[in-house]
Amino acid sequence: MDIKEIILLGGGLLLIAVIGHGFWVARRSRLGDLKMDISPKNFRDVDDELFAEEPSMRGELPNGGARIVSVVEDPEPRQDSLELGIDPLRARRDEQQKSAQQRKEKAKAQHNSSWKGAVEKQRRVEPAPEIEKPLVASSELTELIVLHVLAGAEQGFAGADLVAALRDRGLRFGEMNIFHYLDEDSGSALYSVANAIEPGTFDLADLPALRSPGLTFFLQLPAKVDGIEALEHMVDAAQNVARALGGHLKDENMSALTGQTVEHLRERVSDFARRYLTQQAYESDA
Repeated sequence: MDIKEIILLGGGLLLIAVIGHGFWVARRSRLGDLKMDISPKNFRDVDDELFAEEPSMRGELPNGGARIVSVVEDPEPRQDSLELGIDPLRARRDEQQKSAQQRKEKAKAQHNSSWKGAVEKQRRVEPAPEIEKPLVASSELTELIVLHVLAGAEQGFAGADLVAALRDRGLRFGEMNIFHYLDEDSGSALYSVANAIEPGTFDLADLPALRSPGLTFFLQLPAKVDGIEALEHMVDAAQNVARALGGHLKDENMSALTGQTVEHLRERVSDFARRYLTQQAYESDA
């Protein structure tokens, strides 16, 4: 046997010895492990009656598991917010919101109750509404057309100037201390001119001291003549007085008087004439 065969044989025996030693160490380690019997069958140290009422419990500890010490019937739930997992700040906020909602609902209920009481009281006090009766008196059907001539300067129109401008257009000072344009046939006022400031009168006794910020032309319908004719005459007079005094011509809403505005006034007068004639026909039939 040469040296090479001796080395191979020795190496093989050494390898077998190492493997055998490993198996032996592993077997010894397994045999040395701690074995625990966690079955509760040998660890019941309470009365049989108690185990008869309560189910057996599996062991949870190395010495055999937990055992029942006492039984508490119907335990009260603990209110500790931390153990129950409740945030105290959130619980307080929810309680405040709930209280606020309750106060709001209470106030709303009181308001509704007061409102209902007021309605019931009003129903008891107020009489039943009367059926609207048709208009039977022609004198109650009227229409007022208004124009303004306003001064451009802060000092207003001088008394002597405005009196001269009005008289040039045929207006005369008369009843209620204002100016009127008189119908030639009837002698009654067709339209009138008042002072733009209260009380609307002109004090001609002290003409040098008279100052007016503006003049108000007004036409009361029904008129003694055709309404359109009366309107055209008043518009023409107001335009001439505005030019003579250097004033501004305005409608009843203090907007500049335009051709469209005058046409709208004509439509108002025509509409009034139709209603007035219808009213007269109704009265004659009645």
